[in-house]
Amino acid sequence: MNTIDEMSRLVRNAEIPTGVIDGELVALDLARGDCFGMDKVGTVIWTLICEPIQVATIIDRLVEEYDVDRESCANDVLPFLGELTEAGLVRVLEE
Repeated sequence: MNTIDEMSRLVRNAEIPTGVIDGELVALDLARGDCFGMDKVGTVIWTLICEPIQVATIIDRLVEEYDVDRESCANDVLPFLGELTEAGLVRVLEE
């Protein structure tokens, strides 16, 4: 598994279908039979990673949009992105 840090560049797996159910973004991994629900912030992150993006940029945008300090944001975002990567929803791009 690749370690995610602020310098990592990520992109979402375009083969994963998504939709909105009851206001929550849902991603379905048909190959694994897994379903992932994302809250409002998760949905914003998912939108940002439609194109390759550096993790630091994701954190910067969330800090601008929400009333959160950068360190707290990074402490929440990095594990979340790690979970998405482990689940195959997100790919880490090689430099």
